[in-house]
Amino acid sequence: MVFFKGEVRSQKLNGVEAFGTSGQVAIFGTHPTTMKEYQWPLRSLLDVTPDDLPEITQAQVSVWLERIKPWFATRDTQGRQVGWTGSGELREALRKDGINAAQRAVVGLHDGSRHTTLLTVTAWLVSKGYAPEDIVTFIDNNFPEHLRTQDWRKLRPRVRLMAEDAVNKFFGEEKW
Repeated sequence: MVFFKGEVRSQKLNGVEAFGTSGQVAIFGTHPTTMKEYQWPLRSLLDVTPDDLPEITQAQVSVWLERIKPWFATRDTQGRQVGWTGSGELREALRKDGINAAQRAVVGLHDGSRHTTLLTVTAWLVSKGYAPEDIVTFIDNNFPEHLRTQDWRKLRPRVRLMAEDAVNKFFGEEKW
């Protein structure tokens, strides 16, 4: 994480986030997935004042994000690039490729994309009539091994709750 000052809009790119006016970051402590301490590449925020931060422009942020885009492309378990880089592209892939796109999205998960990807895939599966338990099993079966950490088993109940909530909102009082 690196801090700058300047007038920029918030943008995301597969787990890389540029916060302009709002956002939430953890600056100290232990990362919940990797279980590693957060580290500072330059100087800690404890070592600088706002006046010490370098200026940055929107043009610089946009150019930087465009240049790093290939490094953060989502890949499947065989290392092939998955054909989407954000929730809009994922929704389009789901529209075109259906369950195959959903499987590629879950298999290609990486830190920084899990929440949005799981919400999008869960909502799409609900819209296609999948039962919550089937959605949980689908995600459970395709969840990438490298993200299975100590909190892995907490994912199944969370996905089931998301799916049940989506079913209630999508289908109303209709029961499975």
